[in-house]
Amino acid sequence: MTSALATGPLPALIDYYERMPDAPPFGFSMEKISFAVVLERSGALAKPGLVDLRRKNERGKPLHELMLVPDGGGRSGTGITPFFCWDNTGYALGRDNKGDAARAKKMFAAFRDLHLEMRKEVGDDPGFATLCKFLEKWDPADAETLPDWEETAGKNVVFTLRGQEGYVHQSRAVKAAWLRRVERELAEHGGQRGVSLTSGEEEPLARTHPMLSGVTGANTMGAAIVSFNFDSATSYGREQSYNSPVGIRDAFRYTTALNRLLADPTRRVQVGDATVVFWAGRPEGAPAEGDFRAIFGGQAVSQPEPGESALTTARVQASLKSTRRGLPGEDVPGDTPFYILGLSPNASRLNVRYWLAGTVAQFRDALLQHQSKLGMASVVVRKDEIWLDESLPTESDGKKQARIRLLSRLEQDARPLTIQDILDETVLAKRGMPDRERVNPRLAGEVMRSALQGRPLPDSLWLAVLERALVEGLSDPDKRTAWFEARRRRMAILKSCLNDHLRLSSQKGLTVDAYLDKMHPAPSYHCGRLMAAIACAQELALGQVGSSVIRRHLSSVVANPALSLGRLQALALVAHVSKLEGNLPDLFTDLMKEINCAIGSYPPEVLRRTEQTLFMLGMFHQMAVLDRIRSTHRLRTAMGEWVRSKGERDLANALAAAGVTYVYEAQAALTGGQDRYPDFFLPRGEDCNCVYIEYLGMDTPEYNARWETKQREYAKAAITPAGGARGRLVVIDARKAPMDQATIISALIKHGVISERSSTDSKENPNV
Repeated sequence: MTSALATGPLPALIDYYERMPDAPPFGFSMEKISFAVVLERSGALAKPGLVDLRRKNERGKPLHELMLVPDGGGRSGTGITPFFCWDNTGYALGRDNKGDAARAKKMFAAFRDLHLEMRKEVGDDPGFATLCKFLEKWDPADAETLPDWEETAGKNVVFTLRGQEGYVHQSRAVKAAWLRRVERELAEHGGQRGVSLTSGEEEPLARTHPMLSGVTGANTMGAAIVSFNFDSATSYGREQSYNSPVGIRDAFRYTTALNRLLADPTRRVQVGDATVVFWAGRPEGAPAEGDFRAIFGGQAVSQPEPGESALTTARVQASLKSTRRGLPGEDVPGDTPFYILGLSPNASRLNVRYWLAGTVAQFRDALLQHQSKLGMASVVVRKDEIWLDESLPTESDGKKQARIRLLSRLEQDARPLTIQDILDETVLAKRGMPDRERVNPRLAGEVMRSALQGRPLPDSLWLAVLERALVEGLSDPDKRTAWFEARRRRMAILKSCLNDHLRLSSQKGLTVDAYLDKMHPAPSYHCGRLMAAIACAQELALGQVGSSVIRRHLSSVVANPALSLGRLQALALVAHVSKLEGNLPDLFTDLMKEINCAIGSYPPEVLRRTEQTLFMLGMFHQMAVLDRIRSTHRLRTAMGEWVRSKGERDLANALAAAGVTYVYEAQAALTGGQDRYPDFFLPRGEDCNCVYIEYLGMDTPEYNARWETKQREYAKAAITPAGGARGRLVVIDARKAPMDQATIISALIKHGVISERSSTDSKENPNV
């Protein structure tokens, strides 16, 4: 088959049909069959009469048997159209579960007449002859006396002879007769001939197209993607599907292929109200389909069993690596065509919500760009909490289970956002989970196109997520079971929308990174930081309270920071900060002073959408830092930061004195998937120029084991001492011999982090 990119869904589906290894031939289709009617050779019903062909899944739910049967072409309207050698019980036995016995009797009569009419065509076939005898003798009233009739009524059935393998419709004579009938009707087609839109050749055109099943919300009897039945759709005398001329054979091919895709859970997801199917244009592209499914709809993170204890570091890291990768078709040729079709229901018709055609490489590049914009630092995960290694001393069961839960939460947090994840953050919660029925259908399509075509996320998404975050205080723990993940997701979406807007409006200087930026030029960003400090001080002083400062005052502060923020800060200093223990009062006092200097003389009076988003991101970033440092950072640097150890303090002072810009414990997402925090991160433009500094100050077996693991992850992430694609790693090792500030400065000079000249002030004034 050709590898050229199809221009529309029908040619692409026809191409897929031609590649299907078990594609049903023209005139046949794969249908869901539930029961077999067993007949004696005399034409009587054998005992027990019906055989259940369904199998049960792991949950005990019965699943229909897919079987190749003569294609009936589907049904539309209220007409009576029997199928050949199979049908639902209303046609095959004269009774169904709809309660209209008179109509069922007419249906059975049509079914019987079709088969008696075909008796001469089929010839001397014992199975078909027995079926005709049965239809001549059968009284529809007897159907309700069959065993388990309530379970059978309305289901599709086929016919078989007792003691004979196979079914009546599988006989060579029956299939040959049916094909002759189909070919004859095609040759004698009384309808229109014309140029088919799919083949470009003149041929008999399909008056109606076969029905499609599997689209959520559509008619249970099936729906059509091409259908006209009202006068206003009539064009130049063409009626019904002649308005969209497609050859009969091609109509069969594309509907057969689409029904196969809709029935395949590995190529079908639900996004909003749209049922989305996707497939590769060549067989070698099949591995990319599973990756795309994860990106569209997401996959539930597997939770460990309560008694599970053999959770090794390697296993956890492998799982996190697979969820973090998130890029489709890494092992698939980039020029492989790939197609995405979104269908939404409209009673017995289907709307094409969107049709996206491209190559695996095009979609992969667009998704890489999309996911990189959604990166966001995690919160409440400290680097000394995320280690599990069987070589370490055995932990108590309670502590091990706590770490397992933390790792599971970290895995969920590290997973790239799917399309459905993004849409979930636009709606209210229902019983703790996003109410997906409320997702705006148009918004779902816009988000899908943005992600898969490398375009900015729509403004309507920005507004919807910002509204939810403002109303719920980032996210509401009382309403969302996964509030922790929802908070990060919402901020990631807002960051992506904001940065795209700022780049397009030539305000690149205001863009926001994934981690805290103390030098950000926007006062509104620092207003959000101050709100986070106030909220954290209240939580430490009072614990979790229902009437928190964020719940009560977030909306009013965002509306007018100048009016509310100063009053809340003064209250926090008196009522909360003063009650904290140890040096936490100094930590929060210093932090608020620093933030106020960044805000400037006066907080803004009014915040528009861009400033409101900056406020929320600043609050989230400061929360992420405070969640880590409030219980572990106890030494103050010359710049007023709080760090973990004396060595880190001396290192920070040396960098500050040399005029080096750094970020303390910024997020670094390494290959293993876990969120690891380098001691110092020096952003220097391109990734390859960035520097990561690690200060090693302890010499214990557990500490050294953790460092070895972290060092391997740096190497996997292309961050190496010699310099890699993502940056250079500098290690200041003080495990064997303690280092004072002078030796630290010398080490920084040796590694080229600072120069001899810039280090002069550091040596002369070690307390800069």
